Amino acid sequence: MHQFTLQPHTTASTRYHCPQCKHQSKTLVPYINAQTGQQLAANVGRCNRQDKCGYHYKPRQYFADNPAKSKPAGRWQPGRGAYPFSQPKTYTRPAPPRVKTTAVAPACSYIDDNKVAASLKMYNQNNFVNFLTRKLGAQPAAKLVTAYRIGTSKHWPGATLFWQLDSSGRARTGKIMLYHTETGKRVKEPFNHIAWVHALLMRNAKWRIRNEGDGKTSAIGTSHSAFVLKQCLFGEHLLAQYPHKTVAVVESEKTAIIAAHQAPQYVWVATGCAGNLNAAICQALAHRKVILYPDLGAYHRWKAIAAGLQPMLKGSRFTVSGLLERSATDEDRERGLDLGDYL
Repeated sequence: MHQFTLQPHTTASTRYHCPQCKHQSKTLVPYINAQTGQQLAANVGRCNRQDKCGYHYKPRQYFADNPAKSKPAGRWQPGRGAYPFSQPKTYTRPAPPRVKTTAVAPACSYIDDNKVAASLKMYNQNNFVNFLTRKLGAQPAAKLVTAYRIGTSKHWPGATLFWQLDSSGRARTGKIMLYHTETGKRVKEPFNHIAWVHALLMRNAKWRIRNEGDGKTSAIGTSHSAFVLKQCLFGEHLLAQYPHKTVAVVESEKTAIIAAHQAPQYVWVATGCAGNLNAAICQALAHRKVILYPDLGAYHRWKAIAAGLQPMLKGSRFTVSGLLERSATDEDRERGLDLGDYL
């Protein structure tokens, strides 16, 4: 049996319409032959909308449903997807040449999906979720928690886990933060309560990652260099669900969540910190209309960065909102308020 892997994303032509959800965007990632690079069949693949659709038709399921195709009789032909089974059975396909390969480090590492799923509970013990519930109501808060896949962490009692899920719904890491239940402010005393999932799992020698494309989960050692961290925007997984909405970018995860309730006409995402607004983390914003909402004091810096990002991200259109700069008082500036504080 040949080895198959999910096709890495290179251009729009490598993605297809999902046969199950039939989403207007091309969300199906096809499986390809690892040796030849050719696709197996048009319906064999995984939909990127795992939260909403969940379609995943694997090669082994395909061959189980089509046992006659597990042993191709004819020569494989490019562009035909699978093997042309109408070829004479007397023809023997030549074996592919043996190629010496060396191990290549993954382009990006991912937290195991089971780790993400295990955190999506115990919301009665989550300070930030309890704050949202009191401010917005049970149903609106639950809708936001589900959309952004907010988790609960045991690292500190009451801690919240903000997963960084990329456009394919895979967790690159997660930020753990502690908030005051009553005020919704971050706990910064006696220290700033921020931790990262990938760092904690490596420290405890329990972490598991799934390398890009192979679909397999494997236990890796505790070396910090073994985990290839490439952060993405918080809320990036929502972009595929709303391909025609304008994207609004803020700094903090909390602000993105609150703003999503107040202004649902936008897809709200967060950089996680002011310094994270860069080309690497904003790749998913290509071909999108983007509005940046910098915190007080960051307007000019974000405006300069936006001017450089637009030509780097094909088809994007960036504007920078000066709303806070125009309406802030001197006291607001001293406190360094952001859009979430006003909302």
